[in-house]
Amino acid sequence: MTATTRLGTTPDTPNWADALCAQTDPEIFFPSGTGALITQAVQQAKQVCGRCPIRSGCLSWALETRQTAGVWGGMDEHERRQVLGDLRSQMDRCWEQQEWIEQQLAAGVSQKRLAEQLEVSRATLSRCVDQFEKERAVAAGVTVS
Repeated sequence: MTATTRLGTTPDTPNWADALCAQTDPEIFFPSGTGALITQAVQQAKQVCGRCPIRSGCLSWALETRQTAGVWGGMDEHERRQVLGDLRSQMDRCWEQQEWIEQQLAAGVSQKRLAEQLEVSRATLSRCVDQFEKERAVAAGVTVS
């Protein structure tokens, strides 16, 4: 199942049945209180994540769905907020250069090369290009799923 967010289409929901956190005390992933106990719980959660077979999918899902609490995919909320800020800044850079990007793509320049020139990740550029295409389709009256 996929959903559309401000950052584009979310990745498929990971198979949570394979997640190691499902076999672990959930309190360590969503600790409450302050101080050393939270720090210790977060470190324990990150250790579990480090061994988890769906860690990457979990982190992608958490970033795309803007999870604001707990440890997901080995990152706490502060770390995810920083990644999202960096991603937003890259997305903004792409949106500001939409016309130029589309011209370059039409001229045959690869997305890899454009991402390097814009100093954004290839995944971010690809996400933006997908959104550009959806906008064009909507403007042309084509139904987009």
